[in-house]
Amino acid sequence: MEILKDKLLVIQTSFLGDSILSLPFLQLLKKENPDAIIHVICTPQSAEIFEASPVVDRVIPLDKKGVHKSILKTIGFAKQLSEEHYTKLYSLHRSFRTSVLVYFTKVRETYGYNTASASFVYKHKVEYRSKYHEVRRLMGFLQNSPGDDEWKVLPEIDSVNKQTPEKDAYMNSLFTGKRIVAIAPGSVWETKVYPEEHFKTVVKYFSDHDYSVILLGGKNEREACERIAKDTEALNLCGVFSLIDVHRILRECVLLICNDSALAHLGISANIPVEMIYCSTVPEFGFYPYHNKGGYVSMDELTCKPCGIHGRHACPKKHFNCGYLMQPETVIKKAEKLLHGE
Repeated sequence: MEILKDKLLVIQTSFLGDSILSLPFLQLLKKENPDAIIHVICTPQSAEIFEASPVVDRVIPLDKKGVHKSILKTIGFAKQLSEEHYTKLYSLHRSFRTSVLVYFTKVRETYGYNTASASFVYKHKVEYRSKYHEVRRLMGFLQNSPGDDEWKVLPEIDSVNKQTPEKDAYMNSLFTGKRIVAIAPGSVWETKVYPEEHFKTVVKYFSDHDYSVILLGGKNEREACERIAKDTEALNLCGVFSLIDVHRILRECVLLICNDSALAHLGISANIPVEMIYCSTVPEFGFYPYHNKGGYVSMDELTCKPCGIHGRHACPKKHFNCGYLMQPETVIKKAEKLLHGE
């Protein structure tokens, strides 16, 4: 007689960075339930991250800004999921739409944060610990939540086996023996973006000190990176590669310098030194580099900082001191320390 396996559904429809930081939870969830099947609902933008996870069996995109934008479409999506007969559901997202989705899946054993919108839909409520790092927060959903430094599990992304021979050959041509510093100057929020002119000074410093500098990001950041790369030898790779390709590239780098953005978490997964530059946000929100190779710089003495948990599209004070007052020399000094293992 065939033994039925547990079928677990995890919902993570937040930003790309949050999705990357969900992977350690999924890895330990699989460890607790080695015979279980794990499905993940995510945004289309995050799908390739979960598809590259060795513990996820199926990825189900939820296009909440497109096809599934209306609540009625979300309910229809949930009713289709109810036919999968999941044994447990874990919601890592706290929005009202997610709670609606959970309710209509008709899963009996549901887990969600106590601060989630319409949290009454969850049978089991997990305390949302705002002062914890996001990775450690998510560990609260586990039956045996790790403590102390045991929660510092790196996100596992299989970027090697996702390469075509042509892509792999091109990437290998980038690694010509020089030490590579990757810089990711973008973010979806303008007040998280360190000023271009400051980034340009950082790029010039590493170019002048015998490093190869590559600029990483999405297609919408390519133009800004062209301006940063102007008059330097930096190679602009924005929009050229997929996220999984970028992960593969980062594994060959000696350092990543970036804003408070998803690329930072991709660098952590690649297990390389990562320096995060905090402009309008702060490390206390729980998204800082948590591995032993990470660090950050931040103008925490400013009274107007932080001005929002996700950042904003423009500085409310119209001066953007959190970015402009943080001199490139501060960023370079921290980078040098990370390069020397300090």
